[in-house]
Amino acid sequence: MTELQFTFFLNVILLSRLSLGFKNEPVSKLKLFGTILVQIILLLLFELTLKLLLLMITVIILDFLFYWLEHRHNNLNLIRCISFVIYFLMFGIFSFIFIPHNYNSSFYNFIVASAGSSYISAGLLKINWLKFNLVIFGIMLLINEANFAIRYFFEQFHLAPQLHNTCEDNNIDKKEYNTGRIIGMIERILIFFFVLADQYAAIGFIIAAKGFTRFKELDNRDFAEYVLIGTLLSSLSAITIALLIKSML
Repeated sequence: MTELQFTFFLNVILLSRLSLGFKNEPVSKLKLFGTILVQIILLLLFELTLKLLLLMITVIILDFLFYWLEHRHNNLNLIRCISFVIYFLMFGIFSFIFIPHNYNSSFYNFIVASAGSSYISAGLLKINWLKFNLVIFGIMLLINEANFAIRYFFEQFHLAPQLHNTCEDNNIDKKEYNTGRIIGMIERILIFFFVLADQYAAIGFIIAAKGFTRFKELDNRDFAEYVLIGTLLSSLSAITIALLIKSML
């Protein structure tokens, strides 16, 4: 088992979890089965062996376990952070048991056979797949998993934006929270690529542009603190992950 197979497996898990980051609610049964379907289809790119069957069964069991936990635990983002850590540690430590060594030979032979007549197939054979998977891994971490961690931090310290003109405590402004989610995702991806390209000066431009677009709203001290802390956490996570990925490329 090489780094390529393990990184590919992690990307399968991250890709199947992609839709979880866009709603602050437990996963539905329909989304659960959709997640499992995506995982099975992508894992079939591995060689069809008993090891692959064991991997699929284990992943499906974990999917149902985390589904059960999400519906019985109040802190959704904490469960999702812990679940990925479990995927990473469990399949990383016991990769010799779960992760197949080879890919599906039929799929590979098809790509090779069509390389002479297809620009896409020829291009696929020229890709450094380890580097490609590492970059995708970094992007997926920043889109979803970093978002869960930052949201958990906000919840723990009551920093989420609140609705104005209301007497209720902990009445989160969901529209602003969702807007911040999308902005944070785009911000982290841009910073990630700027770090990979050694364009560190451009990071300051992103942060300045973000502050400029919300200049008037920053008169509200609570909102200003939310934006500042969110920006710092988002930038720190993007720079850290980008530097780690860069060191492995």
